[in-house]
Order: sequence, then structure tokens, then C-alpha cells
Amino acid sequence: MGAKTVTRPTARRLVLIGLCWMTLCVVLAAGLYIFRVPALVWIGHQMVHEDGLVEADAIVVLSGGSLSRDLAAATLHADGYAPLVVLTSMRESPVVDELRRRGVPTKSSNDTRVDLLRELGVPVAAIVVLSRIVQSTQDEAILVADWAASRDIRKIIVVTSRYHSARSRLVFNRVLNDDNIVIRVQSETIDRFEPERWWRDRATLREGVFEFQKLVYYRLMYTLGLSP
Repeated sequence: MGAKTVTRPTARRLVLIGLCWMTLCVVLAAGLYIFRVPALVWIGHQMVHEDGLVEADAIVVLSGGSLSRDLAAATLHADGYAPLVVLTSMRESPVVDELRRRGVPTKSSNDTRVDLLRELGVPVAAIVVLSRIVQSTQDEAILVADWAASRDIRKIIVVTSRYHSARSRLVFNRVLNDDNIVIRVQSETIDRFEPERWWRDRATLREGVFEFQKLVYYRLMYTLGLSP
């Protein structure tokens, strides 16, 4: 048998292949550019969820955000949506410990939040501080579930930031589902996160990028039957 002939691409064919790849890359880049805004808007709306308000047994204010969350909770309490305002607790910044070590009177973040709630008309007897330190939304949901189980709590309004609202609803519904506790998520009243333009502001861009990653991670873990 004779030797097998190997057909080598001609220079003309190589040029055509190269042009096809370049055209494909240009089309893909143009598509990404054209649809970047709709894609970013879609991502923004994936992070946001807000339920209709109903009367509840408690308003739970999640940690880690601005005092606007506490302001929203005080407004809901004043409007008669729930008799209790519940605060979760995060680890204090090392700066607070250092200031105290140097003799500078420094309030904890929860002390500041309680003072604000009192100034806004929430009675001390209506404020519940859950002192166990939490490090994630999952921790907060588990802590609230444990607290609610020890009381006759059937409906809870969860107050958080707008960009964090969809993941909060996902987590709290997942954790409290077996307890048959109704969850309603409300965003803080003063919030600059806008799903239609969140990427145009440096602060909300940073919040949105990190939050969307966490949202995808939590959904993936729950789909796999794992705990985040």
C-alpha cells in the first residue's frame, strides 16, 4: 500500500478560518455589549424581593446593614404591623475593642440600634436582642427559628437591605419551612440600590457583585441538599 496522503490546509483556507473566528468573536462581543444592560437589569431584579405586608408576631431586623433597617422596623412597629422588634447580633469591629482598651467610651452596634429604636418610639419592652453572634444570613435564620420555637411566633416580617432581600427570603423560607412560620420580607425605607441601574454606582456595584455571587452559591447549595 502506498503512503497515506495528508492534506494540508492552504494559506487561503487558513485565512478564511481566521476570518471566520474573528467574525464570530466580533459578533459575540457585539451581542454582549448590546445586551449588557438587559442582563445587568435582570441580575438586579434577581437580588430583590418584597412581599406584601401583613400583621405579624415580630419584626426581625437583620444585622450587617445600615441603621435604615432599624428605621424601617420602627416605622412598621409604629404602624402596628407587629408588637416586637428583634435584633440579631454580629461580631463587633476590632476598632471598638481597641477604643475601649484605650479608655474611650464606645457603644456596641446593638446598643446604638436599641437607642435609635427607643428614640423612634419603640418601647424597651418591645425590643428583643438575640445575643448569640451570627456570621451569615443562614446563621440568622437558624437563630430566629430557635427563638421563634420557644414562643408562639407564627408570622415574621424580616427587614433587610433591598439587594439582600431575595436571598433573605430564600434562606428564611428554607430554614423555617418545617416550622410553618410565615415569612414576609421588607426592604429598608432608605435604600439606593436600584435594580435598573445598580452597576452605575460604585457602592451598589460592590454590593451587587458580592450579593449575586452569594445568591447563586446559596441556591446551588440548597439544590444539592447542602447547608451553605
